[in-house]
Amino acid sequence: MSRKLEVPVLANAVNTNASGELNFIMSVAMFGQLLRDSDFKGDASYAKVLELARKGLNDDPNGYRREFIRLVEAVQQLQK
Repeated sequence: MSRKLEVPVLANAVNTNASGELNFIMSVAMFGQLLRDSDFKGDASYAKVLELARKGLNDDPNGYRREFIRLVEAVQQLQK
């Protein structure tokens, strides 16, 4: 039998020394929240998305992460 379990994660509890991979994953999730104008986006911003994504550029053999950053920059410019 399974049951739903929800555990909130507070912003101050997030590890600031996260790996580059985790930073990039967080940037993609945050970008999705911004695009949807989600009620759960908190204080997310395109600047924060770019900051996290750039921390995750260490392993990008095909250039997909750099392309993601260019996409975020383009959307950021459209929002101005």
